[in-house]
Amino acid sequence: MDAGELIVVLLGGTFTIGAVALAVFWEKKQSAKRHAIWRAIADRRGGRFTEGHLGAFQFETPVLDAVVGHAVVRLDLLRVQSGKQSHIHTRARARFALGAGPVFQVFREGFFQSVGKAFGGQDVVLGGDAVFDDAFIVKCPDAEATTRTWVPRAKHLMCRLDQPLATSDGTTIEVRIFDSGMEEWILNALLDLVGGLASAQAEPLGAYEALPDARLEPVDGPFEEPRRPRLVFDTARGAINAELLPSSGSPKLRLKAAHDRGVTPFSVDVIGGKAPGLPRGLVSVRADELLRRLDGVTLAGDAKSLQLTWPAAPAPAVVADGLAFLSELASGAPSEGAFR
Repeated sequence: MDAGELIVVLLGGTFTIGAVALAVFWEKKQSAKRHAIWRAIADRRGGRFTEGHLGAFQFETPVLDAVVGHAVVRLDLLRVQSGKQSHIHTRARARFALGAGPVFQVFREGFFQSVGKAFGGQDVVLGGDAVFDDAFIVKCPDAEATTRTWVPRAKHLMCRLDQPLATSDGTTIEVRIFDSGMEEWILNALLDLVGGLASAQAEPLGAYEALPDARLEPVDGPFEEPRRPRLVFDTARGAINAELLPSSGSPKLRLKAAHDRGVTPFSVDVIGGKAPGLPRGLVSVRADELLRRLDGVTLAGDAKSLQLTWPAAPAPAVVADGLAFLSELASGAPSEGAFR
C-alpha cells in the first residue's frame, strides 16, 4: 500500500469513527431532551417516569405511567422492523377500567389497510362525529359496545393525531403512531385518548359519587394488573361496596355488604318490589318496606355477604334505594333485625 492509499484509508476510518461518534452524541442529546419532556409530563400528572436507552446497538424504551380517568396508562416507544429498516413508534396502552371491553381496530382510510384486512370484522360507522366517520375506518364485531367506548373527546383526539392506529383485544387498548416521542402535545393527546377509551365504561361512577356517604377508591397499582375503581358507601350501619362490572351492553352494577351472620346461599330476582323465594326470616319489617321500591334487580347472599346486582347501571336515585335496603337487610335494628 503506497502513501496515498494509506492516507485514503486513514481518512476513511477517521470519517467513519467521527460519523459514529456524531450519531451517538446526537442520540444522547435527543434522549436527554425526550427524557426531560416525559419527566415533566409525569410530574404534572402525578405519574412515574423511568428513563430508557436508545441507540444503534441498544433499545430500552423510556416508560411513563400515569392515571388518566379510571385507567393506568403506559406511554412508551416501540421499534418496528420493516425489511432492513426500523421505525420508532410512540404508543399508549391501558387495560379497560372494568377489566374487559369491546374488540376493535380503528385507522385512517388508506392507511394500515393491510393490517385491517388481516383483522377482519365488519366496517362500522360510529356516528355522532362526521369528521371522525369520514376520516377513519372502524372494524369491530360489536358495534354497540364500540360506539359506547368511543366517546366524543376520544374521537376529537384521534382526529388530531397523524396516522394513528387504535386497537383493542378486549382487555387492553393500544394507540400507536409513527413518532419518536418528542412532541409534548402528542404525548398528552395519546395519554388522554387511551385513558378516555379505557374509562368510558366507568362513567356512571361519577354520578354515583355524588350520592351521600360515597367515597371513591380510584384505580391503583401497576399498569400490568391495576386495581379496578370502586365506590364505598360508609353508611351508619357499615360499609357497602359499589362496583361496575363489564357486560355486553351497559355495565352492570353490584352493591355488596358484608355481614357476620349465617345465611344459606340464595339468589332471587326482585320484580315490582317482590322477591319470591327469599329465605324465611331474612327480611325485617323495615327492609320489607324498602324492598317495595326495587325492581329489576337480583338479590343474592351467602355466609359472608349480601349483594344487589342490576343488569345495567341504574339511575342514582335507584342506587340510593338499593343502598338503604341493603344496609337494613345486612344489619337491621336489634328489635326487628334482618336475621332474627
